[in-house]
Amino acid sequence: MMGKSCPGRKRMLNSIAHIGRRSILNQLKLDILSNNISNMGTYGYKRDGITFRIPTEDDQKNEKSLYSLFPFGGKTYVDFTPGTYKFTGNPLDLTIKGDGFFVVESSQGNLYTRRGDFAVDQQGRIVTKDGKLVVGEGGPITVAGADIQVDSEGNVYSDNELVGKLKIVTFGDLTILEKVEGSYLKLTDPQLQGQEKTPEGTEVWQGYVEMSNVDVVSSMVEMITLLRAHESYKNAIDAMREADRKDAQEIGLVR
Repeated sequence: MMGKSCPGRKRMLNSIAHIGRRSILNQLKLDILSNNISNMGTYGYKRDGITFRIPTEDDQKNEKSLYSLFPFGGKTYVDFTPGTYKFTGNPLDLTIKGDGFFVVESSQGNLYTRRGDFAVDQQGRIVTKDGKLVVGEGGPITVAGADIQVDSEGNVYSDNELVGKLKIVTFGDLTILEKVEGSYLKLTDPQLQGQEKTPEGTEVWQGYVEMSNVDVVSSMVEMITLLRAHESYKNAIDAMREADRKDAQEIGLVR
């Protein structure tokens, strides 16, 4: 009886490991999707995604460990697809049409963002809503007058006087950028700052903000699908554990 039960138990454990693999992948997707949905109203936010290398048949033939059945190298990535543009009429709301990022100063060094709902601090400098200095090509940009104009090239005028130009940069390889918080990104290595370059064909629009690129409808549909899958995985594992418990009881009776 024991000889017959062992192969069946091994198959069941393999099935549980396979479902566990799917469940882990599912949970990681849920965590990322939840964060995307919570930021769908954040200006300039870029949604995150995740990729996995699913084990091949050769991987699954490895008998050393059931963990060989788990997904390999779960890696998040940032989707840099532009969001939609919303008109606000606020002269300090700016958006980038085309490639590129605004540059802002922080305690971590320069950060990069597509979020352009700016403000003016007590010193008259253009800053982000959380107080980070917006970097101009010659340093911080100070606007003394009430009338602020920004042209398509990013030149900033205060009461018709040129006071600075926004520093807008891009990179040949956007994977060297990683999320910091909200709409901010930083370089994976500060030494890569030398790879900054001026984007071509980019325009600055005054009075507009870029919305997040999170698709609300598809995100909610995906979340419902993932939640249903999560429940089905749990039910399947519970059913297999119950079957294993009954098998163990039957073996005990035979003994």
